Amino acid sequence: MSDEPTHSSSYTDNEGSEVPDIISSNGDEPLDELRRILLGDNSQQDAAIFEKIDQVANLQADGQLEEISKALPEAIIWHKTNKSNRLNNALSPTIEETLTLSVQRNPQPIADAIFPVIGPAIRKSIREALKSMMDSVNNVLEHSLSPRSLRWRMEAMTSGKKFSEVLLAHTLEYRVEQIFLIERDSGVLIQHVYADGAMVRDGDVVSGMLRAVQAFVKDTLDVSPSSVLDSVDIDGVKIIVEPGPQAILAAVISGIHGPELDEHLKEIIENIHLLHGDLLEDFDGDEGVCEPIVPILKSGLIAQFKEEEKKPPIAAFALLGIFSLLFITWLVLSIINFQRWSGYLDTLREEPGIVVTETGWKNGKWIVQGLRDPSAVNPDSLRPANLPAERIIGTWEPYLAMDDISSLRRIKNQLQPPEGVSLNFSEGILTATGNASTQWMQQARERALFLIGVNQYDDNGLDSDESQTIAYIEDTSIIFSLGSSIIEPEQAQVLREISNAILSIDTQNLRVTINGYTSPEGTEATNQLLSQARADAVREALVAYGISRDVLLSQGTGGPRFPLSAETEAFLSQNRSVTFSVGQRS
Repeated sequence: MSDEPTHSSSYTDNEGSEVPDIISSNGDEPLDELRRILLGDNSQQDAAIFEKIDQVANLQADGQLEEISKALPEAIIWHKTNKSNRLNNALSPTIEETLTLSVQRNPQPIADAIFPVIGPAIRKSIREALKSMMDSVNNVLEHSLSPRSLRWRMEAMTSGKKFSEVLLAHTLEYRVEQIFLIERDSGVLIQHVYADGAMVRDGDVVSGMLRAVQAFVKDTLDVSPSSVLDSVDIDGVKIIVEPGPQAILAAVISGIHGPELDEHLKEIIENIHLLHGDLLEDFDGDEGVCEPIVPILKSGLIAQFKEEEKKPPIAAFALLGIFSLLFITWLVLSIINFQRWSGYLDTLREEPGIVVTETGWKNGKWIVQGLRDPSAVNPDSLRPANLPAERIIGTWEPYLAMDDISSLRRIKNQLQPPEGVSLNFSEGILTATGNASTQWMQQARERALFLIGVNQYDDNGLDSDESQTIAYIEDTSIIFSLGSSIIEPEQAQVLREISNAILSIDTQNLRVTINGYTSPEGTEATNQLLSQARADAVREALVAYGISRDVLLSQGTGGPRFPLSAETEAFLSQNRSVTFSVGQRS
């Protein structure tokens, strides 16, 4: 029989489930070899393991496991209350190893668990860093290019100080330079933070100084032993002390601050005790243990800058005034031009024969488009003189307007009525009144009904002017010199007017008789020849002016035009003349 203990091949756990025995041999040589590799050949170690398993089995059999599970939480609480580290020392390796294996196998659950905490922390840290950087950049830029900055740079050069120091001296109202967190009982420095650019002293030295001052005050003055010095003011630098149950916060401040800073520092020391009281309680002089307190301390490193009274320079007001004046001038001129443009459009819309279809503004010019009847007035003639033509682009398409005014314009352009003739058109009826030649009257009757829009032509109010023309011809005479049949130059002009009058009447059935006269001097035969020569000279001149020879008849009377009793020169010259008479052709 073997000396090694023998055990069953399985065990029953506290829930009644059977657990296989992987320690004892079952006759399988490969498996036994693997067991020896993993567990070794120490039979005593095997015996100890089996003994522990037997003890757990016995406890389960006796019902003591349930009692142990009830007592375990109370034992943990007792260890915490009595500040015993045995439980921590026992569990820490196991918990650390378990977390390490868990992260190596599947890190996602751990990441999901700490995401709500680590995410805001990272974002807050980045936000604070960016804010600090932007505040610094803005502060430098704001005071880099101004006239004051030049003076401050000169001050820095002459005093030997840095520009940043001079800048802070002129712009900084107050700033928290350093913050110390000191253990209340021992005076040992727990943590120390400071602002960028601050003159940093040894934190332990400052802590010792505060403790010494505190002890001096307690020894020399009648104060409570538990009281704490609240502030120290030395040459413009103030140290504010905010006490807590386990630690004291001391802030080094330059400048003059308000009560809001005191409240802020009180909140910091309260938050430190609230969130990290256990760290302060277990502090043994190792600053690294209290590293989580540093972000809270840094939140107290704040600065308040002076608000600059910005007085706009006179040049700015002048420039603003100029811009305002220019803007108002431009606005007034724009309104005036727009009113002119609107008036021009209204005139175009009211003008017969013009239809405005589109208006607008493009590339600094007014645009108008529409339709225009050929007989309508030129749109540019309606433009106001104070509206520049180069600022207007007009596009007009031809069309035929059917209103009465446009139709009358076309009729006048086509009929060309003579002076003294008035034409009126309304609802398709064309009416002519006045005096006109027979020829024009005849042409108008032939063409009127062929004109667009004319349905009826009425010329009852139109009188022929041939009678007046005939009277003018018969009342005009051509005067000759004594004994001559040559037409004088001044009489040639009169003869030209007579020819125009004859040409203006219808001479188809008319005969123009040219009568020659002489003065009573001379013989009858001589006077007959002279009077005939004068009539023939006038006839040839009229033929030269374009009058048909068949219309003209010349005859000499052989005597004077007036009786011999008329002795004045006027009557005597009329006796040396040629007259005209118009009658029907036989």
